Amino acid sequence: QEKTFDKTFEKGVTLEKALKEVVSSLGLAKGAIKGIKDKTYKSGLTLSGGAKQLLDVLTKEGDVEWNVQDGEVQVLPPKEAISNEVILIQPETGLINSPIKREVGIEFSCLLIPRLRPGRRVKIKSNNVNGIYRIRKVIFSGDTIEGEWNAKVEAI
Repeated sequence: QEKTFDKTFEKGVTLEKALKEVVSSLGLAKGAIKGIKDKTYKSGLTLSGGAKQLLDVLTKEGDVEWNVQDGEVQVLPPKEAISNEVILIQPETGLINSPIKREVGIEFSCLLIPRLRPGRRVKIKSNNVNGIYRIRKVIFSGDTIEGEWNAKVEAI
């Protein structure tokens, strides 16, 4: 959150190259980085400021989203997943209650499934929601002494 980035790129630099250099400046591993809009800066490009804010600007320009998962930076188009794996979520596999439809996407709760991560796909099968969604946010909860082990998920 506090990393800064200052660099002037030569003529002809691509958006993808600039974005990857800002990602590298975070000191985190690179995860999936794909789907960045093809754009070239014919006059060059100067970037200066907080790396997080610069990533926000560059990913918006590249029609992609970024996040950090398990110490890796992911950059993906809004509807693309990091892998082809689809995790089945239904009452028999741990779905708790019914998913809630939101203005954009859904929210659901399920038993803790460690493979649930932002950028991955889930297939929801329930009475009111059926379809394939991409996870945007997961909150895991649990206690080593007692209580439930659940995940609350937002997906689009």
